[in-house]
Amino acid sequence: QTSVGIIPVIADKLLKDVKTKEDAYVAYGKAIRLGINASGRLYTAINYDDNTIGYTIHFPFAWEEETTEAASVHPIIGKSRAPQLQRIPRYKPRSRSVDTMIGGVVEGLGLNPQQYLHLENYDEVFAALQQLPLDNLVEQMINVVKGALLVYCSDEYVDQYFQGRFHTVKEYIDETIENDLGYFTSYIYCNRYVTPEMQDTFSELGDKLLATFRKRLQNNTWLTAETIAEAIDKVDHMEMYYGNARIWPVTEGPQLKGELLVEDMLAIKKGRYDVIQSVLGEMYTDHIPLLVMYTEPTQVFYPYEVNAFHMHDANACYILPSLMMEPAYGPDKAEVEIYATLGSIFAHEITHGFDKQGATYNKYGKKENWWAAEDLAKFEALNDRRVALNSVFEILPGHPTDAEKTIVEDVADLGGVAVAYDLWVTTLQQRGIKGEELRQQKRAFFRNYAKIYREKYPDEYLIERMSKDTHSAGPIRINGVVQHMDDWYDLFNVQEGDLLYLAPEERIRIW
Repeated sequence: QTSVGIIPVIADKLLKDVKTKEDAYVAYGKAIRLGINASGRLYTAINYDDNTIGYTIHFPFAWEEETTEAASVHPIIGKSRAPQLQRIPRYKPRSRSVDTMIGGVVEGLGLNPQQYLHLENYDEVFAALQQLPLDNLVEQMINVVKGALLVYCSDEYVDQYFQGRFHTVKEYIDETIENDLGYFTSYIYCNRYVTPEMQDTFSELGDKLLATFRKRLQNNTWLTAETIAEAIDKVDHMEMYYGNARIWPVTEGPQLKGELLVEDMLAIKKGRYDVIQSVLGEMYTDHIPLLVMYTEPTQVFYPYEVNAFHMHDANACYILPSLMMEPAYGPDKAEVEIYATLGSIFAHEITHGFDKQGATYNKYGKKENWWAAEDLAKFEALNDRRVALNSVFEILPGHPTDAEKTIVEDVADLGGVAVAYDLWVTTLQQRGIKGEELRQQKRAFFRNYAKIYREKYPDEYLIERMSKDTHSAGPIRINGVVQHMDDWYDLFNVQEGDLLYLAPEERIRIW
């Protein structure tokens, strides 16, 4: 009851000085600053002019025309996520009324208006807000504030407000904490578990994989020299991040009183605002992992997740620390297992810089065509062939894979394993290993790679999962890769007529 009682106090304090619509716009910005997400949510974005970090606002509203002159506001929470970190043009002044509203919201946010980047797809929202008479606008804002805060007070409010997505306060709090405390939990986790020695170990592996990818480009047989040079330049500019953000601008988390849940949750949301404020105007490339992982709850990529990813708009790979420690990595792991599993995963992410999506970004992460026309046509044809060959596989009998949907990941799988295998063989040969010992170590690579996708799911779950997943099913990620690698045929005596046999001219090498 105490928590419920404080909500009108917060709403009244926010709106008590509102005398004009301009005042209301400022109060609107203050509500966003407080972390009242039903009003809108603050996000980082890239200033396209100078590659620095700016901010934008996501408005979770649906607007419906009514018979009255005023539009109706319907908060939608949880049904729509904000756009990912993206390049958005700097705001250009337009009509005086729109400028007044944006200026008021930005003033309420307390941020530099020069760093505001405008999402034009929200213009309808601004237009609808401007249509509201002052009294109606204030009433709607009070309702939004109360509705957003009541969810911290009782399960009944949660169930009603989210219409089944969350049923209890605890369920909602769990997601709120993960999203809004992600930066601070990540900071604690990384400082506790990510060591310089760990980063040095994997930095060495990553450098070798990049060098191997570069060598494969130099030996490429289907690209012209012009495009090969551009691709090598992109590899040379690719950044690799291992387990930790290089810069942590905020090191002290929000102070919680432990008295009223509403107050503590607003403190948590204010902490997220502080993190965003701290990086505004800074160079985007210096804060890539922090921005993508900790201030953008569009994807959960916190360090304690098991994942790695490539960011096309930064030409950078990020390896989460969970892949750099046990059980993924440890002193008991055989060297061949590290190269076959982690090496393939890391090289998979490098290859993503050259998949159908990544290949449309240049070495600086800008969406730009750097291909010779004839090479782009060949690349598209190779991707089409990859789709056709993978389409013969089934997730389960009677359930074919959707190779069009998985093509981006399938190309990265093919490149990742090929790069890691090349590096492993080169490493062995440099040590003077040859003959039967070399052959056995090559075989061990393929066996260990196959271990990554040892999995068993109930049929119904697997079908449902693969209807959404952009990766192929585990067995396809093995069989659909090794059948394109010449050494595999010799090492395991695969002959024409065997199930996975492909004639040499049918085997694909893209990267």
